[in-house]
Amino acid sequence: MMKNRNSQSYVIFNDPGEFKLQRFIHEVRTTEPQANFCLVDHQLDEIPESIQDTGDISFIKGSVLAKDTFTRANLKEAKAVIILPIESNESESDASTKTTVDLVEQFIRDDTRVMHVLVNPDNAWLFENSRSVQILESFEVLTLVQECQDPYSAETVEDLLLNSSGTSPKTCLILQLHNWTWGELNEALHRYNQNTSINCNLLALIQDGKSNTCPQYD
Repeated sequence: MMKNRNSQSYVIFNDPGEFKLQRFIHEVRTTEPQANFCLVDHQLDEIPESIQDTGDISFIKGSVLAKDTFTRANLKEAKAVIILPIESNESESDASTKTTVDLVEQFIRDDTRVMHVLVNPDNAWLFENSRSVQILESFEVLTLVQECQDPYSAETVEDLLLNSSGTSPKTCLILQLHNWTWGELNEALHRYNQNTSINCNLLALIQDGKSNTCPQYD
């Protein structure tokens, strides 16, 4: 039986489909070239060749009702665990996701990140006592709504989220500033603000002689 022998893995429960999985791996490795992955699924017999060819990905075939599925996935050494719905667009899938989240939390370390995809926002109450971070499956619907009402906002969202070609604060490098990311630059500026009591911000509007910063300073 296959085991995940790697540490610091991104462990994914339930196959999202070849393209989505391939895209996820690509985006993560844009900033973490050595990242390894583990897919856990009870329906697949093996992962597609295109996914195998990416290298450093383990596959665990097993049910979430079997304890050895979690031990073979090596959750104690995982960097992050992602639980996807067993059926897209099926509200009942959230109940299965909840079960998996609860079981995963029994096997991971305190510093391991857990995320789950929620099909129906009305089911969010199921996860009130979970440490897992919720991500809406209908996120693309929300993006479409914004694009309908605020033209070109979808491009902004895409830029913020893509590691490979976007401007995410955590991954966008500003080479002229000592190879810091935008996020690191803002953190350094925040420390400067605290040490000097001078309020300054990289994102500010000057209007009628007054500055309007984001975020606001109290």
